[in-house]
Amino acid sequence: MREGGQLTDAQAAHLENLRGKLTRLTQTYSQQTAKLREAAQAVRQHGVNLSAGSGAVAKCHPADRAI
Repeated sequence: MREGGQLTDAQAAHLENLRGKLTRLTQTYSQQTAKLREAAQAVRQHGVNLSAGSGAVAKCHPADRAI
């Protein structure tokens, strides 16, 4: 770091590269999370209850299904 708190050109370039990677990772995470939510909803519509806490899968009664 230069005196006065300024980044060198190399540091600024590296920081910009990291920002780009973080943006791509965030987008991918959001897309995958949305896909998982859709899949979980489809599974629930078929009467299977996914318990996120325990990882257990249980068949639920049709009256218990979310509409």
